[in-house]
Amino acid sequence: MTVRPLTLSFAPMDPHRLLSNAASSFLIGLFHSRAQSDVGSMPPVAVPQYLSNLGCMGAWSLDLISETWSLSCSLVESLGGGAENGNLGPDCLNFQAFIHPDDREFFDETLIAAKRLPGLRELKHRITLGQGGCVGVRSYIYGLGTAIGATCLVGIIFDTTHESQAAHSLRAMNERSKLALRESQDGLFDWNIPTGRVSYNVKAAELLGLAYGQLEDDFENLVALVHPEDQANTMATVERHLQGESSFLECELRIRFADGQYHWVQIRGKALCNLDGKPDRLVGLSTDINARKSAELALRESEDWLRGAVEGSFDAIQILKSKRDEAGAIVDFELLELNSRVEEIAGRSRADMIGKLLSEVLPSCRSNGDFEKYVRVVESRIPFEEERIESTKNLGTRWFHIQGVPVGDGISVTIADITDRKESERVLVENQRFIEKLATSLPEFVYVVDVQETVISYQNRDFLAELGYPSDMFAKGMLSLCDLVHLDDLQVCEEHRQAIRESADDDVVETTCRIRTANDDWRWFQIRSVVFRRDDLGAPLEVIRSIHDISARMQSEADLREKVRQLRVAETELRERQTQLEELNKRLAALATTDGLTGLYNYRAFQEKLAEETRRARRYGYPLSVVFGDVDDFKAYNDRFGHPAGDERLRQFALLLRDNSRDSDFVARYGGEEFAMILINTTAKDAAKCAQRVVDQLNRDIGHKQLTASFGCVQLEQDDMSTDDLIRRADECLYSAKRQGKNRVIVSTNATNVVAKTL
Repeated sequence: MTVRPLTLSFAPMDPHRLLSNAASSFLIGLFHSRAQSDVGSMPPVAVPQYLSNLGCMGAWSLDLISETWSLSCSLVESLGGGAENGNLGPDCLNFQAFIHPDDREFFDETLIAAKRLPGLRELKHRITLGQGGCVGVRSYIYGLGTAIGATCLVGIIFDTTHESQAAHSLRAMNERSKLALRESQDGLFDWNIPTGRVSYNVKAAELLGLAYGQLEDDFENLVALVHPEDQANTMATVERHLQGESSFLECELRIRFADGQYHWVQIRGKALCNLDGKPDRLVGLSTDINARKSAELALRESEDWLRGAVEGSFDAIQILKSKRDEAGAIVDFELLELNSRVEEIAGRSRADMIGKLLSEVLPSCRSNGDFEKYVRVVESRIPFEEERIESTKNLGTRWFHIQGVPVGDGISVTIADITDRKESERVLVENQRFIEKLATSLPEFVYVVDVQETVISYQNRDFLAELGYPSDMFAKGMLSLCDLVHLDDLQVCEEHRQAIRESADDDVVETTCRIRTANDDWRWFQIRSVVFRRDDLGAPLEVIRSIHDISARMQSEADLREKVRQLRVAETELRERQTQLEELNKRLAALATTDGLTGLYNYRAFQEKLAEETRRARRYGYPLSVVFGDVDDFKAYNDRFGHPAGDERLRQFALLLRDNSRDSDFVARYGGEEFAMILINTTAKDAAKCAQRVVDQLNRDIGHKQLTASFGCVQLEQDDMSTDDLIRRADECLYSAKRQGKNRVIVSTNATNVVAKTL
């Protein structure tokens, strides 16, 4: 992929350079052999005036024979002289004296070159002016003469001051443009419509979270970054702009950034048309507006949430805006918003009330005093609330709790239907009478107490007297019931009181605690509480409480808990012994199936596993191979290095077998230095490869204790009537490997043939 950076370049047409090229062509043509005779017929003093007709700054000639300078009138005037100056006549001025000191050496060298070899030469230099200062010029110098040297030099001069100023202005403008682009937070793009290639600046790549050069420059690939839901609308907007239906392209879409997330981006641009009037480029800016979109979405969600909360409220909610006269006094209220509950209470539709004045929707607001209350809330910024009975069109007579809260230059009025609560209060009074009669007949102590446990408003029997305390102890503020509770039970009692505060009307809150009698004895009591009366906000004020002496029961439960504890201790000891026995059985099972030296399975485990896998292989029809391996000349190794070294070598050999087998394979120590492997779902050929890897690794061990091993590999065949047949064939292959020189693998492909494999 070739990435072309987008650059801005400003190249205004240079009239001086065009004029210089024209002058150059003119001079070349002028001094060719055809025209040279015409100029040659002129005296040198007349040539500058002739050349000044080109519209340049001026012209000069230098007669090399008489070393006389001749300047055109226009050049003399540019240098600050003229006929009125007397001493600066056009035929007596030395032009060489006006060359800037820093450029004089270069100018003289050019003159010398023109003397030696006639031809056109171009150079840039500065000339000083008679009135002070200097200007930049471009000179064209031509030598007239023969092939062996010039006899006269002529020159034409063009002022490049404006050219330098334009170049300086161009550089400044480019620098300002680059600075503006660098500081801009927008990405710049240029889409070449015919080629489909898109150029961009560094900011455009950074906008997507990419390094410069990582962004695709193919238009189709960039379109693929647009969210699928926005692609159709975006391309339709672009197409309408390219068709000329809009003078400026502007759209908002989601683009996948480098982090894989979609961000909102605003695209603004304009199509540029070719000479045929067809758009061939689209240039513009891309701006990350994800933060703005997120804020708009959050605002909409907040508005929807607030609107849903108002609409979903069980209370009637209406928002009123003040209408004031010229003096600033509130003369009415406009209904800005209301929910469906207001429609239900008012018996009018929402459309019939929104935007109307309160006096139109509810004429009674002035007679019942609501208007004055609303005005006081708006002006004093102090909310109000009240409860009253209202007669409604649809609901009949109802109790309402009305609350007004100032909102801006208006008021929010909430109307809650509390008819049910008022009815509950009435029923509660009746129930209280019933409870009092019922409690009198109960054997428990029943009383009604305030939530602070200080005032008893009712009791069926004197509970305090039963404990040996004065009956009026609570009323006189001497003690509360909490003062009589055991210290260890204070937290329980506090939780009980908290549960009462959080309970519903029908909830029975129960607890047990110890209470001290007047004789300093501790007695257990079961306490059941239910809220009897609440305030207008639903907080408990009074509690009905029943107290039952459970000291005997608690003692029985304590005895039972002790017996249960003893039983659990015995159960714990039994489980520990059982665990120990299970661990012992596991160790015994491991000892029965594991070789103690190598950690591999032993002979017994191998026999059981082989029988099991043989049955399974025949049942499901997959290949099964058995590999027998034996360490070569192990007795000689033991005799030379000792049994400890031999044991260590066997352990290493066992580890090598395990590393070259799969988790599903079975590796065992068959006996002595002989090992066996059961390779499940493996042919004899693949089993031989496994064995050969072990042989190769042993051969790479070039230490002074080098060992080799021989292997025999067989695959389960139909002729193997038993596991003994399979073991016998594997053993035959192993001994065949021994007879053929050891350190090799022998594979048996059937029950009768034994084939040596050089692997």
